[in-house]
Amino acid sequence: MRPLIKIFNKDWKVLLVLFLCTFLYYFIYLKHIFLNANSILSTVGGDSTKNYFTYLYHIVNDKEALNFTGLNYPFGEHLVYTDCQPLLTFILRLLPFTHNYLIGILHLLILFSYVITPCIYYKIFRLFNVNVLVAFLSGLAIVILSPQWMRIGGHFGLAYGCCTPLLIYFLIKYSLRPTKQIYITVLCLNFLLFFIHPYIGMGLCLLTLLYLVLFEFVNKINWLKLLTATLLMGVMPIIMFKVFMFITDKHIGRSDFPFGAEVYISNVPSIFVSYFDGPFEHFMKQIIKVGNREWEGVAYVGFFNNFLIVLLAILTLVFCRKYRFNKIVFVLFLCGTIMLLFSFGLHTQLLKNLNIEVVILNQFRAAGRFAWFFYYILPVFLIVSLNKFFTDLFNKNTLKWMIPIALLFLSFNLLEGHYYYKMIFGNTFKVKNVFNYNLLNDAEKKLINTINAINPQAILPMPFYHYGSEVIDRTGTDLCYISMLAAYHCKLPIIGAHLSRTSVPESIEEIGLLNKYISHHKILNKFNKKAIAIIQTPSDSYMLDEHNLMKQSNFVNQFGDYKLFTINKEDFDFNKNKIDNTYTLLLLKGSSLDTLGIKFIKTENRKPFITSFEKDYERLYTIEKGQVPAGKYIISFHYYFKEFKFKYIECDFIVAKDDGENAIWESITSIRRTHIYKEMIVFEKEITIESNSKYDFVLKGMLGEPYHVNNLLLRPDTINVIIKLDEKTSLINNHPFVNIAIGL
Repeated sequence: MRPLIKIFNKDWKVLLVLFLCTFLYYFIYLKHIFLNANSILSTVGGDSTKNYFTYLYHIVNDKEALNFTGLNYPFGEHLVYTDCQPLLTFILRLLPFTHNYLIGILHLLILFSYVITPCIYYKIFRLFNVNVLVAFLSGLAIVILSPQWMRIGGHFGLAYGCCTPLLIYFLIKYSLRPTKQIYITVLCLNFLLFFIHPYIGMGLCLLTLLYLVLFEFVNKINWLKLLTATLLMGVMPIIMFKVFMFITDKHIGRSDFPFGAEVYISNVPSIFVSYFDGPFEHFMKQIIKVGNREWEGVAYVGFFNNFLIVLLAILTLVFCRKYRFNKIVFVLFLCGTIMLLFSFGLHTQLLKNLNIEVVILNQFRAAGRFAWFFYYILPVFLIVSLNKFFTDLFNKNTLKWMIPIALLFLSFNLLEGHYYYKMIFGNTFKVKNVFNYNLLNDAEKKLINTINAINPQAILPMPFYHYGSEVIDRTGTDLCYISMLAAYHCKLPIIGAHLSRTSVPESIEEIGLLNKYISHHKILNKFNKKAIAIIQTPSDSYMLDEHNLMKQSNFVNQFGDYKLFTINKEDFDFNKNKIDNTYTLLLLKGSSLDTLGIKFIKTENRKPFITSFEKDYERLYTIEKGQVPAGKYIISFHYYFKEFKFKYIECDFIVAKDDGENAIWESITSIRRTHIYKEMIVFEKEITIESNSKYDFVLKGMLGEPYHVNNLLLRPDTINVIIKLDEKTSLINNHPFVNIAIGL
């Protein structure tokens, strides 16, 4: 027993043992990751591939410290908007000897953040004179169910588990004895973590501001001290980051209305009921009704924390005249609760009801992430409050109660953690590191070698993806794997994007490259004379403009499932010499026409040709059985939104098919996926009509904003159409056509 007591007689010894115990725990669970950190990836596709790619590409291939060139060619992107953890890449760019081990470094840094977190919590508890063993066990328990483990599958900048506990520690230190060192430390911490991920930096600044204001409020307010502290530790990091971005970000026109403010939010079940088939999930569902839970907002605090909340509430009610909370942890709890309510999206709903729009709040498109702060604060409040309760009222028996509580806390979290990690790691970290050339298969190596032999200026993925403006997008990001693999190994940029908040004008120009009915001189002037390599992936999601562009390309070779083509920049522009003879001219005399198998409706006195709302289902057009010959058709129309505020584009085009026996939604396509003009979107989609089926074309959105449509055109895919609306206005395949005269 005495050796054990000796271990716990010095904090540094306890911290060392705690560090080793935490490391051993995670090594047992995550041995495969520790031993193969540089040779495996968490997953491939979507955010995971993109965040590996941006991190690696910038360190190894980019020439400028703040300019990322791997995506959004020819514009590039500011580093902060790439999710590549600029603080990390700044350092590793200067250390070339690390470049063969970058994946391993990333994985081990994230794991290390969880290994040290119990040590931070131990230090926090010791500031309140919590018993050494209680602090030891509680610190280890808290990290096990950390909600940020969920991010290790792809959102690596959000996956570090030590950031919030570290700030909590320094805020408590400030409350006990403010010093210049703490001011500077918190200022630097909050500022630098903007460069791991802006959400983390902003969240920590908000927590700092809330804490400082509330702490001074519950104490005798010292206005000078409050003003100094809030400016230096809460406001200054935000100002410094905003100034930095203002000076360095040359990409204008980012959207003020990112999608998700009313969707990516948390709720009560996301906090108090497990979501990973834990042993207490069924029981908690009998108490708390569970409906929809958005994964961005899950921050389950653990079953034992639920129990401690109830226990502390009862004790507080029973002994309300004798017991008072510690002011520091009480203020922390208030801050965590306020940020939890923020994560519920209550501010958004309140402002919406008041018809008030605050642009800065619009930027928090995933407010559910702020529930994490409640998770990290709650156990500090509970353990310290219970410890103070037993110390104040039952001084001699404090450890009699607190050590069993800490043991149960750890035991319950270990049990739930088993199911939690099974969910997270059951299907992750099972794929090879495709950014290591030696681990590629033969087809991938041949593809890369062939692209290098062609020596193109950029890679164009097909299906085309351009995601991140929050306004218009091309999905297909799950298919980004092969293009990013090739771009990294060939040191080439990608025409396309999978980024955080791309410039809207740049997005319109780049997606517009696929629109053959407009001039591309402005963007093509930024291209050089080299060819462009197209990597084609098998997919059912090709759009009409992508098919049209592929007709202009030249086949090179096939490598496994992937085909390689080349195209020249001139091929993006309209070539009237190739298609003049395929056009049919229609002179419109009324509001609609039906001729040559072509149906055109300029407008009608019904929805959605008159003002409609996105949340309603609106039948755009119906094709009855046998009404048109079977075959492939192109349907298109003009979609007008309320005003040129991009947040209003959230509407889907639905093809509903009924063959008399089965009625199904055959396809759903976002209106945002096609081309924006100055005042409208021209939506077009290729469809297949069967003679024995009825087809309804329906519009349905999410946000309930007003819109209307006109100029509905249905044409066989073999016929191109010019429609003369009047002497000055013509439509070519329903696109307003400028700059090129068609000779007929």
